[in-house]
Amino acid sequence: SATGTFTGRLSVQSDTDDPRVTDTTYSPTPVAGTEFAPATDRVTLDLSVTDDTSGIDPANVSVAFGETGTTLTDVTGQAVVTDSQVSYTATDLENGTTYELQATLEDEGGNDVTVTRTVTVRPDRTAPTVRSETIQTPGGETPSFDNGVDAVDFQFGLRDNLDAVDPSR
Repeated sequence: SATGTFTGRLSVQSDTDDPRVTDTTYSPTPVAGTEFAPATDRVTLDLSVTDDTSGIDPANVSVAFGETGTTLTDVTGQAVVTDSQVSYTATDLENGTTYELQATLEDEGGNDVTVTRTVTVRPDRTAPTVRSETIQTPGGETPSFDNGVDAVDFQFGLRDNLDAVDPSR
């Protein structure tokens, strides 16, 4: 039996590739781009994530969410984070507001990248409807404008399918 010795140089290249998002899905489906119907108060964002060299380190992924232009809230504890997915469900969304989801991804090699996705809930442009009406004079009788009535109280029941009716407006 023969034996031999190999003498040579072995080099290992360091991981310099940043993690990345390969796909983003929303539930429910947006009406256009990342815009949702006015009645939408809950949206789930799913980010498919990968790192070609060393893999995503779920323990070092952070997630923040909030209204655009404000300080975002750390929601990492409410997000579902794996080595291939980041998922967060935003609740209590309001009409006419844009929100941001920021995910900071780190791979096993220590490379990190922050990605941002937006969610816009369209404003409610549907006018309230009159549900009922009551007309009474101060005495409670049905008004007749030829009997000297000088004051009439109108009461309207208003309804809006998406928002509360603002009585001051």
